[in-house]
Amino acid sequence: MRTATYYPLTLTEQPVTSPDRRGKPATTFITVRVTMPHVQKYGKNPTMLLAYACSFAVKVGDPVLCPPTRLNPKWTRGIVTQLTAGSYRGPVKYVAALGKKKG
Repeated sequence: MRTATYYPLTLTEQPVTSPDRRGKPATTFITVRVTMPHVQKYGKNPTMLLAYACSFAVKVGDPVLCPPTRLNPKWTRGIVTQLTAGSYRGPVKYVAALGKKKG
């Protein structure tokens, strides 16, 4: 049976951390009020509350860019209404910060 060997650092040594080993930024699930005009042709209200994920700092009232859907190929502007996604636990897409659109 092997035992782990522990070598304490001296005062002059520092642990090395690689930037690529820090991990992903914390993911926050948010609720966004977004208007999707393409659903109006199906007789639905175009303004809805949807659950998204966010990997940057955000607060209630911040504008964000919601990713395209299958029926609407454009990024859509939305407003953060809650910093939780309620009870929703399904798959989510990530929003982008306004002015930093991806793709």
